[in-house]
Amino acid sequence: MKPSRQIACLLALSFCGALASQVLRPNPLAWYESWSTRVEREALAAGLKLLPLSEIQSMVSTFTHVFLDARPEEEYLAGRIPGAMNLPTHAFDEVAPQILPILLPDQPVVVYCSGVDCDDSIQLGTLLIQQGYTNIYMYPGGFTEWEESGQEVER
Repeated sequence: MKPSRQIACLLALSFCGALASQVLRPNPLAWYESWSTRVEREALAAGLKLLPLSEIQSMVSTFTHVFLDARPEEEYLAGRIPGAMNLPTHAFDEVAPQILPILLPDQPVVVYCSGVDCDDSIQLGTLLIQQGYTNIYMYPGGFTEWEESGQEVER
């Protein structure tokens, strides 16, 4: 077989493999949807209520909701929404026993991560719902939007 035909066959097989992988994935990659749109769609499907910056500002100033930062500890320590506690998704099993006992099952909780392209907050919100918490909100703009809009940052 000529090298050009071999290359064409390899390309065709690669394409078919990629297409099959996409079709068989439980959460297929979006062909045309932005990542942030996918994150918001998945958050709603998981049962999380989405909140815009304006509502988050009010909640932070009135202390009506508990804020949980899903980012890794290093990012949390570098800066966070005032009053937020750190419950990183990747360390949930280790950190949750320190935080979950102080939360009531119906207490309003806001989860967030770095921003619209981050899905750690969806994972954390889903874990909280699985633990029996019923009033979970998500701030899709996350810490990036909070900081870039000039809000107070706790360090």
